[in-house]
Amino acid sequence: MKVKKKLHLWYTLTATGLKTRTIYRASAWMASFWGMVTFLIQILIWRSLLGAGARFGTTFEEMLTYLMLTQIIVFLINSSAGLQIRALVRTGDISVYLLRPINLKTLLFFDDLGKNIFQAIVVTLPICAVLAAYFGVVLPQDPLVYLYVSIMLLNGMAMLFLYRYTLGLVSFWFVENPFIEWHFQNIESIFSGAVLPLWLCPAWLAALSQYLPFRYFTYEPLALFVGKSELSVANNILIHQYIWLAALFALERLVSTRAMRKLTLQGG
Repeated sequence: MKVKKKLHLWYTLTATGLKTRTIYRASAWMASFWGMVTFLIQILIWRSLLGAGARFGTTFEEMLTYLMLTQIIVFLINSSAGLQIRALVRTGDISVYLLRPINLKTLLFFDDLGKNIFQAIVVTLPICAVLAAYFGVVLPQDPLVYLYVSIMLLNGMAMLFLYRYTLGLVSFWFVENPFIEWHFQNIESIFSGAVLPLWLCPAWLAALSQYLPFRYFTYEPLALFVGKSELSVANNILIHQYIWLAALFALERLVSTRAMRKLTLQGG
């Protein structure tokens, strides 16, 4: 019975997140339109750079596949948890949310999931499908690749959420929280391969990314999908993901405990 209630709660939270996205459809479609214009410009730039052959060890079809999957997956696993926590701390509404019977982390996770489903599947996926049909993409032949990539992306979604949620909790100490935009828009996007595939980055940058969790958000599963990583290293990637998941979870629990203690001491 408890499991059934939990599943119903998760479904309701996800549906609510999706509905909030559909309420402002014009805004969502406009943001998606400009996003797709930017995406199309990227495609044309890479088309010009790579041409019909292979340059930098990469074909245009491989790059197009990577860019399209990045576009879809970034929207699908995206999380605004950190921004929402910062906003709640700023307004003082965080205490109201913490008094609710629903865990704040659970609420934010499934709210993100509902919004992401709308953005990725309803808006982004159809456009990418049209572009893929026109330009052509690279698809793996081994069914195991699809299985491994799916598991890796689920792990990546959990890792990204924990990372951003933890950064959001820093707002209990810094109301303006300078880490939010700086990390989200720079460090994370570079080392996760969202800006440029890491196989095209300088060797020192790719080596540095090995010691950070960001490459395991999206880059590793996508590199495996387009054939830039061998299937033989898939288990090793999963092991690294689970290690980082455990580390991020432990860090989140530590910061969360300290944040709740700080809120209590302040009389919140």
